[in-house]
Amino acid sequence: MAAANSHQQPSVNRKHSAKRHTAFKRIGSVAASTLAILLIVGFVAYMNATSLQMRLASSRAGISASLPTWQPEGFTIGKFSYAPGTVTLSFRGNDPDQHFTLMQTASNWDSAALLSDYVLPNNDTYNAIQSGGTTIYTYGDNNATWVSSNIWYKLTTNGSLTTSEIVHLATSM
Repeated sequence: MAAANSHQQPSVNRKHSAKRHTAFKRIGSVAASTLAILLIVGFVAYMNATSLQMRLASSRAGISASLPTWQPEGFTIGKFSYAPGTVTLSFRGNDPDQHFTLMQTASNWDSAALLSDYVLPNNDTYNAIQSGGTTIYTYGDNNATWVSSNIWYKLTTNGSLTTSEIVHLATSM
């Protein structure tokens, strides 16, 4: 203790160290806030990706296409495709053999014109189902077609949908 000389050394400037610590805190806070905002924006975009894709396809096709508000259990929306006046949605099931497509085309047909110009010339047998003010024509291997609000809907399945699922899907458009 007699040889101690620490009291003779210059004092440490604590203000400089405190400034550096505050700067690191501020940078960390800004980085964390930015990351949180990016995660929230990414999550919202992910949750709305399907509707954003539909809006893009609809605008590029030049029609008022829409997504069904209901879809059969075990099916998810797959690919979107579009051409002038037409938007096509592909749905795939849990089983690779289950799938269907829903084509939406601009049309000025009503149910009677759809029957005489498309259903009767292309199908030997069909069923007409009335639901929610819409006439749904089923034919073939549980395929269906209907018109609503100047859009012609054509549902093509491989038999993977029941008639009640087709009606529920059609009325959800």
